[in-house]
Amino acid sequence: MILKNKKFDEYGHYIDEEGNVIDETGRVWEKEDSWYRIGLFELNCGIMGDDETEVPSFCKYGRGKPGDYCLENSCTHLLTCTVPFTLAYTNKYGYMNCDAGFPEGIYFEDEIDERTKKLLSIWEELCHKKIDEAEKEYSDKVKPL
Repeated sequence: MILKNKKFDEYGHYIDEEGNVIDETGRVWEKEDSWYRIGLFELNCGIMGDDETEVPSFCKYGRGKPGDYCLENSCTHLLTCTVPFTLAYTNKYGYMNCDAGFPEGIYFEDEIDERTKKLLSIWEELCHKKIDEAEKEYSDKVKPL
């Protein structure tokens, strides 16, 4: 996307004249940098309910049960979406087994009114606080061990 001669990638990060990416925190990722991001994504199977499409051989658990094997094999039936405003704990395989989403639901950027912006701000603050509290409590509990 280009906005008044400024370039942005699909995540809304500004791309400067040299091709460097400036992320939402203001950090500059130089064009040659390698970088990664940890994101939370929902995986959906595109052949769920479609008994005529053959299940790929790499599918571990059958139709309608997507997992990391879909990503590893670039499954053409895999549908993904982000899970915004979610606080989550994952098991040893990286799958969520405890989560809490923004109680007010998910909004498109242009649907967010002032009240929702305030609620999102409160939610973000609480999520950060609870993560910090969990890290501290864990640290306190393991010190005596």
